[in-house]
Amino acid sequence: MCGVQQRGAMELKEAREQCLKVDSIEGIFRGILQLPSNHPVQIEKMTEGITNLLYKCSAEGCSSMLFKIWGPKTELLINRQDEVKVMNLLHQIGLFPQIYCEFANGIVYGWVEGRALKASDLADAAIYPLIART
Repeated sequence: MCGVQQRGAMELKEAREQCLKVDSIEGIFRGILQLPSNHPVQIEKMTEGITNLLYKCSAEGCSSMLFKIWGPKTELLINRQDEVKVMNLLHQIGLFPQIYCEFANGIVYGWVEGRALKASDLADAAIYPLIART
């Protein structure tokens, strides 16, 4: 049912071209996974983003994905091309999920289950060694 799992991830250039033709999160998600229109999709707005909008997209039997929609004018602070290069490098060494596509004002990558760390977590003896080890 989920095309990306059966055929492997689309090449980034091809994926970018497809994503730019679609104007909705659901449409991009369906396109990446090659889901039929009657396959239910869940879209959940995440609250952890400070300057970006974050949406978790999932469908039964498929890998979930995170849509990161860049906030207005954030490109003045963050070089998005460099950010994507770093994400790709981290993915190559197993420290970042698969990038599925980029679109005009954001990126889609694999969902990683977990939670955002709080400042107090950084002083927790059970947590900070794990951060340093990574």
